[in-house]
Amino acid sequence: LGVDPDAPERGDGGLVEPLRTMYLPLIESCRRGLSGSRLEEWTGTIQGRVALVVVLDQFPRLVVPGTPDMLMCAGLAQEVAKEVLSDQGEELPWAHRLFCYLALMHAEDLELVSEGALNILRLTESFDSRESYRGLSAHLRDTWLVAQEHL
Repeated sequence: LGVDPDAPERGDGGLVEPLRTMYLPLIESCRRGLSGSRLEEWTGTIQGRVALVVVLDQFPRLVVPGTPDMLMCAGLAQEVAKEVLSDQGEELPWAHRLFCYLALMHAEDLELVSEGALNILRLTESFDSRESYRGLSAHLRDTWLVAQEHL
């Protein structure tokens, strides 16, 4: 990626600019959907579809934070995440499910936010009860409860 480990002044270790250069054009090609986009071929496998969720949901938040473009493909990421979860569900590795649930938590639809938070909560509760998971689990439980209050 061309990561610059001597770039601590940016607080990102030099990671953001290479990601922006490599992935922003790919993400922007999906603004009008996957059909005809530069990432359309990723839809052929489950791993490719999960990678789409990560690239379309997480990467814009990193490479164009605080701008409207940060959410340019959030809805598309949520559609793909719902399809992946519907097709594969519990058969998916936990990390794949986690990224799909995170995409749902970024939705404007509070039912999707609630679904994502609740499923991440369930996922984390299946782990060992180490301290780091307890903190994440508590945060997700609180997010789910807030979403439930607004439904």
